[in-house]
Amino acid sequence: MKKCCIIAAAALAGLGAAGLAEANQVLQFDVNSLTATADGPFGTGFTGTITLVDDGNSSLAGMLIDGANQNIAPNQLGDFTGSISIVGGTVTGGTFMIMDTGGAQYHASIVAGSGSVNASAGQTGPFTIDGLTFAGFFSNLVGGTDFAGVDVSAWDGAPSLSGSFLQFKFGPTQVAMVEGQSLFIDDDADVDIFAVVPTPIGSAMGLAGLACVGVTRRRRA
Repeated sequence: MKKCCIIAAAALAGLGAAGLAEANQVLQFDVNSLTATADGPFGTGFTGTITLVDDGNSSLAGMLIDGANQNIAPNQLGDFTGSISIVGGTVTGGTFMIMDTGGAQYHASIVAGSGSVNASAGQTGPFTIDGLTFAGFFSNLVGGTDFAGVDVSAWDGAPSLSGSFLQFKFGPTQVAMVEGQSLFIDDDADVDIFAVVPTPIGSAMGLAGLACVGVTRRRRA
C-alpha cells in the first residue's frame, strides 16, 4: 500500500484537512491499465487532449471507502471512457465515465483550472495529472444501490457529487499516425477517481481552496 494526496474541495475558510476528512465520505475507484492517448508531444507544458479508454488488460483493481478496501470481486470493469483537456500544462476540463459489468455507471466532469501536469522531481516522465471533479452522478445501479458489489447509496442520494482524480502515471512510449496526426500512446495508464458525499458539516463547502487528504491506493500485483 502507498499513500497519495487527493485534491478535494475545501470547506469554509479556516477548515483544515482534518475537518474536511471528518465532514465527508470519500469513495475511490482504482482503475488500472487503461490506454491513454495524447494528441501531441507530451510534457509539463502540454496543450491538447488526452483520451482514455479501457482495453483487454484494463481492470477495476479496487474500490475504497475512506481508504478502506471493499474487496470487490475481479473482472468488474465493463467500460471506461474519459478525456482531459489541457492548455499549457493546466487542466481546463474533461469528463469520465466508468461502468461495471452489471451496467451501473458513474459520470463526472472536470473543473477548469483545478489541476496540472506534473513530473517527478529531476525527471522528465512519466507524468501525473490531477484535478477536481463536479456534477458527479450514478445511474443504473444494480439493485438500486450497488456498483461492482459495493453499496454506493450514500453517494447516489446526493444531488451532485464533487471529487477529484489523479492519473498516477502517463508516460507515452508509442507513436501512431492517424489521418496525418501523430498520437502519443501509453497503454498502461492508471487513474484513480474520487467522489465525495458531504455530511451536514460538509454541505456548506465550496471550491474555496484545496485540501490534501491521505487515502490508500492499492498496490498493483
